[in-house]
Amino acid sequence: MNDLNLRRAQLLSTYGVGGLLPDENASFMVASLDQWDTELLSRVPEPRLARALRVADLFLPSSSKRQGSVPVIRFPFIQSCGKCGRLGNLHSLKSKWNDPICGFCKPKHALTPSRLIITCEDGHIDDFPYHFWVHGEYYPSVPGDHELSLTARGRTSSLGDMVVSCSCGRKRSLGDAFTPGAFGPMRCSGRRLWLGGPSFSQKGAPSRLARYNAALLMFGFHLFLQ
Repeated sequence: MNDLNLRRAQLLSTYGVGGLLPDENASFMVASLDQWDTELLSRVPEPRLARALRVADLFLPSSSKRQGSVPVIRFPFIQSCGKCGRLGNLHSLKSKWNDPICGFCKPKHALTPSRLIITCEDGHIDDFPYHFWVHGEYYPSVPGDHELSLTARGRTSSLGDMVVSCSCGRKRSLGDAFTPGAFGPMRCSGRRLWLGGPSFSQKGAPSRLARYNAALLMFGFHLFLQ
C-alpha cells in the first residue's frame, strides 16, 4: 500500500472521522480521534473556541509524513476479483493485507473493494451480507464452506444484472437489494468500525442498504441511503 496523502482541509470535511478514503484498488475508513497520536498533532491556540466547544484542547491534523499520523482501517472488508469473480475477505481470497491480490488467479489479479455496504438509521455500518443475501433462512452456519462469486449477465449496467452465486448452487440477483424489507429478519450488527473494530458494537435498527457511487470512485467515496 502506498502512503495516503491528504490535505488538512480534507480531514475536516470529505475524509473526516468515519469517512471513506480511496487508494487505487483499496479503501480505508478514518479512525476516531481518540486513536490519533496527539504527539503528531499541532496545538491550536484558540481558548474561546475551546470553551465554546467544552474541550480542553484543539489540535490540527499532522502535516508530517511519518507513518500512522492519521490511523485508518481497511473497509469494506469484502473484496471481489474482476477476473475470476470470487467474493470474500482478504484471508478467504488468499491475499495479504497490504497487497490486495487474488491468490487464486494466475497471473494474480488485483482485488477491488465491494461496491455495496449496509447501514442503519442509528449510523452503524457493515459489509453487505452476501452470504445472507444468497441463502436467506438457509444461511450456512460456517460461511467458509460456501464460496461466493459475483458475475454480471452482460445485459445492462444495473444492479439487477449482477448475480451473487454460491458453490452450493444458490444464486440471487442484487436487483431488489434496495427494496423495503429486502433483508427480511436480519438485524443490524451494531458495528461502529471507526471506533476500532468489531468490539465496538451495539444492536441497532433493521439494516438498510447503502452503496458507493461507482462513477465517483476516482474522486472519493460517497454514500447514498435508501
